[in-house]
Amino acid sequence: SYCLGCYLDLLDEIFIVKTIPVYNWFEKMPTPVGLLVLTCGLWLWRDEQTVVNRQLQTREQFHREHQLTDGLTLLNDAKAFEHHLIKQLSQNQALGLIMLDIDNFHQYNQNQGVEEGDRLLSQLALWLSSTLRNQDLVCRYAGDRFIILLRGAIPPLVSVMAEQIQQGIGAFGCSVSVVWVLPSPKVLPLQTHKTSAKEEAATLLQLLNQKMSQQKESRSPAT
Repeated sequence: SYCLGCYLDLLDEIFIVKTIPVYNWFEKMPTPVGLLVLTCGLWLWRDEQTVVNRQLQTREQFHREHQLTDGLTLLNDAKAFEHHLIKQLSQNQALGLIMLDIDNFHQYNQNQGVEEGDRLLSQLALWLSSTLRNQDLVCRYAGDRFIILLRGAIPPLVSVMAEQIQQGIGAFGCSVSVVWVLPSPKVLPLQTHKTSAKEEAATLLQLLNQKMSQQKESRSPAT
């Protein structure tokens, strides 16, 4: 419409049309209509780009190397997550960890196919990236298991987010087991010169895996 208006203006400079009464109206209308449509399109593109930037900010807020990236979900892998966790612990900042594991994922692959299983993992990764706060980090820990680092987290926040994530994933037609943990004196020994951030991170990850294994074992008879 805008190009048509410009073309009509160009023709008007060459030919003077007086035989068509509505020509002046027809000549002037396409340009503002085209500009209006273009403005609406740019505004909608801006809204879409804002959402995309938020997702990228959630994924890329930390420096990420290509070899530490999961090829399927485009999330950080377990090694990269451990690096970020150690960095967070070394700065003595409050944090929380949430681990989630898809229930009976091997049966889902058998029934739906491996491609559908990969698609499910990709959709969950995208959903988690867009659902979490900008300062949080989600990684693919192993197989169908994801782990989330919540910065500045307190116990009520971690428990609520874990429950919301577990309920939200139900919309994808699957269920997940969710466990969470907070570094505290009750869980970890007091940090001394002998206790490094790397040891704390290993203790937290080990505790999460133990909790997940216990929850899986307790739910296995029901399945």
